[in-house]
Amino acid sequence: MKTPAIILMLIVGLSCAAQNPAIQKALLFLNQESIGYKCFNVRTECHKDLNGDTIFIKHYQRYAFIKNSTDTLVGYNFIQKDSLRHPTFKVIFQPWHHYDGKVLYERLNLPSDTIYSRSKIDSNAKAIIQAATQGQVPTLLNILQSEHLQALSDTLINREPCFQFTLAGEKTPTFLYLSKKTFLPVMTKIIFDRTAPVIEEYYYSNFITGIKLDASGFTENSKHSKTTNPISLGDTFPSFRFKYLSGQHVQMTSSKKVKVIYLSMIRCSACLQALPHIKTVYNKLKNNQNVDFFVCYPSDTKEALKKYVMTKKITMPIVYSDTEKENKKLLYQITTAFACGKPSVLFLNSNNKVVDVIKEYSNDFEEKIYAKLAALTKE
Repeated sequence: MKTPAIILMLIVGLSCAAQNPAIQKALLFLNQESIGYKCFNVRTECHKDLNGDTIFIKHYQRYAFIKNSTDTLVGYNFIQKDSLRHPTFKVIFQPWHHYDGKVLYERLNLPSDTIYSRSKIDSNAKAIIQAATQGQVPTLLNILQSEHLQALSDTLINREPCFQFTLAGEKTPTFLYLSKKTFLPVMTKIIFDRTAPVIEEYYYSNFITGIKLDASGFTENSKHSKTTNPISLGDTFPSFRFKYLSGQHVQMTSSKKVKVIYLSMIRCSACLQALPHIKTVYNKLKNNQNVDFFVCYPSDTKEALKKYVMTKKITMPIVYSDTEKENKKLLYQITTAFACGKPSVLFLNSNNKVVDVIKEYSNDFEEKIYAKLAALTKE
């Protein structure tokens, strides 16, 4: 039981935070109708089950937000332009997002191509929007307006004197740093898991107001006028020819077996979490005469995958798309099944129709695969 003195200190801390002039000035600035800025995002991933390695992934982002009073999802229309380069495997991946309150537009910039898509606001699109705005203006306003906001001791962030605040009693530790000079956000830190930490740090700069959203870059030009619809349930899986890292070609749709296709990518942290489970599933299914199981990295190059397999000590056969033309087309087609960089599993019947899908990693990822496969093989 807390002593009266400790309770009094906590109340005083919360009260002081709410009355801090830095909070009021930051709220006044961030609550304007439109705001733009740069954000440098550092994601630290500690994977205790994968050789204990720690990965630092850096995003260089530009954001533009305009208030939308009728939007109940984030309260803003926005544009996010991201430039990411995986620190270990040198994979260039630049996802851009534009949300106008009704439709989510996506643009994926790759070294040799640009891929466009648009989605109505279903649960999948909502997850993408929430991920794209995490740590940004909606998050900052929620922190600043929280009744649990507590002031900590002042500190330095990149040599800049800052007020330091935290959300007291929250399951997800969250810290906000405001400049003592400008009262603008300098950095936000969010710790998602204390045992195997995933830490997000957002550094802000170059704030401007009175901006307009320029969504012209999300419109397909003539080069991309003939697009291919994304794969969805009930569709026949394309008869692309893939290649194993060992050099052998394979066409997934050539047999009449039931097929399980695990879609992954190097830059995906959830895919790393799923990897031990996929190894178990592969070992269980590799001798099953009625099922073909594929571990597929369609968006990654042979060179990057070879380094990845060696680093992660992966012994499963991995397939990839070995021609640029097929790779581009497949990347676009699997957009709906592989949203937000999450691991996905496609289930194909003997006629190569996509009859089920798992769209993201969860603690029961392995059990879900077995359950869906059992249902498919009974048909």
